[in-house]
Amino acid sequence: MIISGNIKDNTGEPLMGANIYATLSSGGKVGGISDFDGNFNIDLGDKKLSTPVTISYLGFQSKTFEPSQLNNANIVLTEGEEMLDEVVVIAKKKPKSKKSIEKNNLIGIISLGVGLLALGVILIKIKK
Repeated sequence: MIISGNIKDNTGEPLMGANIYATLSSGGKVGGISDFDGNFNIDLGDKKLSTPVTISYLGFQSKTFEPSQLNNANIVLTEGEEMLDEVVVIAKKKPKSKKSIEKNNLIGIISLGVGLLALGVILIKIKK
């Protein structure tokens, strides 16, 4: 058995990447996705389905069909009713390890010490 059809939204635009799937009576799953023009064609062979075929697309209400209904079917999915209120993004800065902080402080102290030593040498030369 081959299931096939075309999936569009309620304005007639094809839905590329819509999911078509069902569960086999053997426990496995079978499915595919629609192409650029919303078309799909899945060869089930002799496999028997234990569930209806579900067609879904992100942001749209899913629909289920019996395999016999999907012979060059024209399917229209409607937009979902649920909308997200907000999206929360959380980010944290990874703290530097204690070892790298101590190393940076040591380098700063050495630099300060070398700078003071150079300043002391300059002052001694000026006094002479």
